[in-house]
Amino acid sequence: MNPILSVEGLEVTFPGRKRWFRSPAKGLRAVAGVNLTLAAGEILGVVGESGSGKTTLARAILGLQQESGGRIALNGKEVTGLPIQRARIDRQDVQYMHQDAGASLDPWWSIGGALHEALVVHGVRDRAQRDERIDAMLGAVGLDPSVKRRFPHELSGGQLKRVALARIVMLKPKVVVLDEPTAGLDMSVQSLVLSLLLELRTRFDLSYILITHDLSVVRRVCDRAAVMYLGKIVEVQPAAELFSEPRHPYTRLLLSSIPSLDGARSSSTPLVAITGAVGAGAGCAFRPRCELAHAECDRSEPVLRRVGEGTVACHAMKVGFHPVAEIAIHPNELVVNG
Repeated sequence: MNPILSVEGLEVTFPGRKRWFRSPAKGLRAVAGVNLTLAAGEILGVVGESGSGKTTLARAILGLQQESGGRIALNGKEVTGLPIQRARIDRQDVQYMHQDAGASLDPWWSIGGALHEALVVHGVRDRAQRDERIDAMLGAVGLDPSVKRRFPHELSGGQLKRVALARIVMLKPKVVVLDEPTAGLDMSVQSLVLSLLLELRTRFDLSYILITHDLSVVRRVCDRAAVMYLGKIVEVQPAAELFSEPRHPYTRLLLSSIPSLDGARSSSTPLVAITGAVGAGAGCAFRPRCELAHAECDRSEPVLRRVGEGTVACHAMKVGFHPVAEIAIHPNELVVNG
């Protein structure tokens, strides 16, 4: 079966700042040769610490960030190489749920006004048809139609997430990019939002790309997970396998940062800023933080290779090491919640 979305060799580079009487500063390679696929009905989690390139990848897929190279195809049709405005038109089947659902709503507009505007922009001119679709979608996300008369500041965080989902799903997308969908919510509301996402996926034939630092969310709802490090994908696995047998040393470091119920972490590795890692030059970008590093890690960048049910970019995979058993990480900085 062909994927509903495919990303091949995607590159996003931000130009360096111009400097007087000097050559421009070196550009920042935020997304570096990323390959991903999303199947119909699948939930793909994209995880990594702050600065790993998750959000830039999402923006490029949405057509909000101009790619520097590579290819993105939606339903088999290539949508790359277009101006930003045209790219958004061609990618209307891909919608985005902002991390801050309240910030995505105009505070001066009622909820009903915001929902009507979204439909008008997408060509639904008949008022009665819009009212019918809005009422049906508010019911689908568990909100009473009377919420249309209220304003964003009158709603709770969980209600705002539901309104955001209603506005997205009523546009009938194929793919929804979810940016930290549980951020800022208490545990009970997080559970309700995740359950709603699963219900909407089944009911409306949706596929999700879920951008998150919360690994518990990935464990609960994702079918597969992709791990990003400094703009590159270093591991892609079925979610269950990623948690039971992480292959890449960086993936294991991420999992070790999950707090236990008693508040302790499963690793003594401190979680501080990522200042000691390097992403430029030859070799593996993770080598300064990995005690499995050997001579080949300095010479060449590892490529994704098939391991188990997924793929891993690690030289240790082909020289006989087993990161799960032998991993030892330098305590060189990690941020997982930025």
